[in-house]
Amino acid sequence: MHARSPFLVPGLLAGLALWSGCSPAQATPQAAAAPVPTLKVETVEVKSEALPRTLALTGTLAPLEDASVAAGAAGKVLATDAERGQAVKKGHVLARLDARVTTAQAAEAAAAADVARAQAEVSRSECERSNALVAEGGVAMSQHERTLANCKVAQAQVTASDARARLSAAALSDMTIRAPFDGVVAERHVSVGEFVTQPSAVVTLVATGQLRLELTVPEASAADVHVGQTVSFSLSSNPSVRHEAKVSHVGPMVRRGSRDVVVEALVDNVDGKLPAGAFVQARLALDSAPVAVVPRAAVRQEGNQSRLFVVKDGALEERLVQLNDTAGERAGILRGVMPGERVVAQARPELRDGAKVE
Repeated sequence: MHARSPFLVPGLLAGLALWSGCSPAQATPQAAAAPVPTLKVETVEVKSEALPRTLALTGTLAPLEDASVAAGAAGKVLATDAERGQAVKKGHVLARLDARVTTAQAAEAAAAADVARAQAEVSRSECERSNALVAEGGVAMSQHERTLANCKVAQAQVTASDARARLSAAALSDMTIRAPFDGVVAERHVSVGEFVTQPSAVVTLVATGQLRLELTVPEASAADVHVGQTVSFSLSSNPSVRHEAKVSHVGPMVRRGSRDVVVEALVDNVDGKLPAGAFVQARLALDSAPVAVVPRAAVRQEGNQSRLFVVKDGALEERLVQLNDTAGERAGILRGVMPGERVVAQARPELRDGAKVE
């Protein structure tokens, strides 16, 4: 046997100890977490001032009247007098239908009514004679009653024949299709030679001399809107030109799906410069009331959203706000911040929600 070296075991143990003590976790020191920078900001207190308030809204210009004028009768189209873009007055003839059969029926009904009235006159004379004879005892009571019954039947026939005559006259009148109101022909749907029925659309007629500005007001602002308030608006195609109108109607209920209220204003458009169906950007003038006021520079505008940063417990809290009109270097805040809170005076690009501040 070979003698065991006295240094073998201790050396091996020392090597194992060295290997075990150099694990990756201990060999490489942990990277220290990067410190969160503390921002230096200037803050201002949110004030409360009585400012004129406005509400930014979107809407649509709709025609006051918009109808697909129905034929109201059945027949072949003989003539049309309506072209796209044509301005017409109420009662203007839009189309004429073949009325030969209807004319004959109306004449027949009128003649039948004349016959019924003549027969009723004969029956009335017989009733008068019968009344005189029965008073003298010159006619049997049963005969007298039959005469009176004939008088009632004759009068009923007059009523029925007059009704048929009126129906026939109305049917004849319906063969000429007229404009129900002043307007502009948006589309003509029939041509000469076509056969139409009562519900067939002849033309689409729109009244553009006065338009309805339809606005949707969020539920939260509905209580601030009332009839008579001024609305200024501009077309998306020409935002530099402003138009004005007065609120004429406020919807009586909040719509379930969209949670808003429909508001309408009547807009004069005699010159026809405002196109029906156009999309508009509007501002509704509300009554003056105290609102929160901050420096204009404190508000960050990103598209249609307005944000500012409230300093709370040494950190920034980013909030969406609803702006009132700005007045000089001040901005009115309708919702999102309360008077007495402190906000960052300058909404710099590096500001972030949750950042620590000095």
